[in-house]
Amino acid sequence: MNPTLSLTPRELLARYQAGERNFAGIRFIEPNNDPEALCGADLSGIILRGAYLPGVKLREANLTGAKMMGVYMPDADLTLADFRKAELIGATLKRACLECADLSCTLLEGVNLIGANLDGTEISNSPLAYSVLCQTNFSKMWPSPPYFDTDIYCAGSLLWETTMPDGTFIAGAEYDLRY
Repeated sequence: MNPTLSLTPRELLARYQAGERNFAGIRFIEPNNDPEALCGADLSGIILRGAYLPGVKLREANLTGAKMMGVYMPDADLTLADFRKAELIGATLKRACLECADLSCTLLEGVNLIGANLDGTEISNSPLAYSVLCQTNFSKMWPSPPYFDTDIYCAGSLLWETTMPDGTFIAGAEYDLRY
């Protein structure tokens, strides 16, 4: 795949449905022409490593098993998206809406979640080690305490203005050194 490949969201969907899976390094052209094109789409197993997709709308999309290491998706709408068993290592999800998304069993090491909306997000068995978790609220995730272990694994992560699952607020910048 050409790392400078540019497609519209509709073209990506058509090529995916035709059997292509590797879209590593793509950029969207004319993303606002048909912004809802990928909402609800089945993109399971897609390869989007290093893709540049700011503001992408993947609401209710099936991204199970997706390979998305280093993907750049600030301000993305990922509401109700299914990321189970996906690889999001080093992804930028700054200010992304992940409301009610399923991130269970997802590789999230080194992810940037500054200001991301995680209300109702399922994040069990998804390590967040070495991530940037500033201005992030983990207290409204699903299932909420006491139904899951309130201690998320975020060793070495930067915490600042972060609300942890148990409601503890970390005001100043600090690294999680518990592990």
